[in-house]
Amino acid sequence: MILNIARDSATKSEILIGFNPGSGKNYNQQEDDRDLSGPGAPVDLWIMSPDGVKLVSKWMSLPKVTRADTVFLTAKAALSGRYTINRSKLTTIPVLYQIWLIDKYKKDSLDLRHNDNYTFDIDLNDTASFGSNRFLVITRQDPALGVHLLNFTGTKAWEGAEIEWKTENEADYTGFTVERSIDDGSTFTAIGVFLSSGMGSYSLPDKTPPVGAGYYRLKIQLVDSSIAYSKVVKLMFSNLNNSVTSNPISIYPNPASNMINLEIEKTNAVGTAKNHSYTITLISNTGYIVKTATTTSQNWQADITGLISGNYVVHVLDNNNKALVGKGTFIKL
Repeated sequence: MILNIARDSATKSEILIGFNPGSGKNYNQQEDDRDLSGPGAPVDLWIMSPDGVKLVSKWMSLPKVTRADTVFLTAKAALSGRYTINRSKLTTIPVLYQIWLIDKYKKDSLDLRHNDNYTFDIDLNDTASFGSNRFLVITRQDPALGVHLLNFTGTKAWEGAEIEWKTENEADYTGFTVERSIDDGSTFTAIGVFLSSGMGSYSLPDKTPPVGAGYYRLKIQLVDSSIAYSKVVKLMFSNLNNSVTSNPISIYPNPASNMINLEIEKTNAVGTAKNHSYTITLISNTGYIVKTATTTSQNWQADITGLISGNYVVHVLDNNNKALVGKGTFIKL
């Protein structure tokens, strides 16, 4: 973000406030620039670092959710009159962050994310109207815009375990890691790493679950490099030879553009078609239910020409005992 103080188009002084992971608040000669302007400049704007160094550029880490960061500005001018602080180049700062210009002299503030200039007066006969005690910039996270984990679930599936989660407000800087523990939650190991796609709905199959208790959790890496964790989900696996049970449903053709066929293995049908029924649900990769149907047959067909291209999940539920019969996927061309 660039700020400049100007009296007119020809007279201005400019500073840069930047954000970089690992940067500190004090002066760093490797990345910050000192203010080398001398006395008598028509206008002058600089940053005073916490360790007392005058700067025209300062790099720092983005503040974490629990605190706000403050940059202290000094504004001076050779003449009394009306001046403007202008803001530019804000696009690289994540929208999660609020940025405020505070005018302590006028007891006023300006939202720099949605406004790009602030007009004020300097009176050389009033020392409180200029200098190092009037302006500061505060940066803080907006909790309403932070990434929120809406749910995190784990279910036993035909291929082992299916881990699913939904979020809101994630961006391309949000990282997800699914972790598993096989020692009652004492230690966790990563089994899948994702960078946010902005879709809000994610899943990961665990095809090699442990025998006995498996514990799963989601680690979320935030833009400020801090870490948040989901609740822990426990699943019990009793398959002692660790084999994977075959899926009792099949979907074809796959990929498909017009029609799909679904078959349920007869060994998984209870009773006859006359007294047995299934609920079939099609779910998009964003988690929305796009089609539901009830059938009493082990063979079902659906027209998918109205669906958008992408990946879809199919759930088959036994209406007699409300148990999941099977789960499959297909690609709509």
